[in-house]
Amino acid sequence: MAVREYDSPNPKTVLQNVQRVLESQDIDLLQTPAYRILITHCGFIAHYNLEGFRATYKDHLDGFVQEFLEQHGGGWESYLANPKSYLYDTSYRGVMLADLVRDLITLFKLHQAGIAWASETKRRARRVANLEREAEALGFTVERKE
Repeated sequence: MAVREYDSPNPKTVLQNVQRVLESQDIDLLQTPAYRILITHCGFIAHYNLEGFRATYKDHLDGFVQEFLEQHGGGWESYLANPKSYLYDTSYRGVMLADLVRDLITLFKLHQAGIAWASETKRRARRVANLEREAEALGFTVERKE
C-alpha cells in the first residue's frame, strides 16, 4: 500500500488548532489546515468555505463535536480497524491519517461533556431571554429571583 506524502497541513498544528477551538469553545479560531482535514477526511460538509463552516457551528459547537465523533454512520471504529481504509493510505508530514484521527477523537471526547453543558446553558439563557421579551411585549413585568 503506497503512502502519499503531502506538504500540508501539518498534523501538529491541526491538533493544536482543534484543541484551541475546543478548549475556548470558539469555532471562529478554526484555521484553514484543520478545516481542510475535517472536510477532506472527517466527513464534514465544506459549507462553501471556512467562514460558512464556522457560521454553521458557531452556536452549535456541541453539534460539531457530536458530528465528528459519529462520522461514518456511528463512529470511527470500523474505519480505524480496517487497515485497507483510506486512513492508512494517507500521511501528512509522516503522520498517518489514522493516527491523526485517533488524536482528534481523544481531543473531541475530552471536551465533549463540557461543550455539551455550555451549549445547553446558552440555549436555556436564550430561551429565558425570549420568554422575557414576549412577556414584556404582552405587558407583563418580569422579576427574577436570585
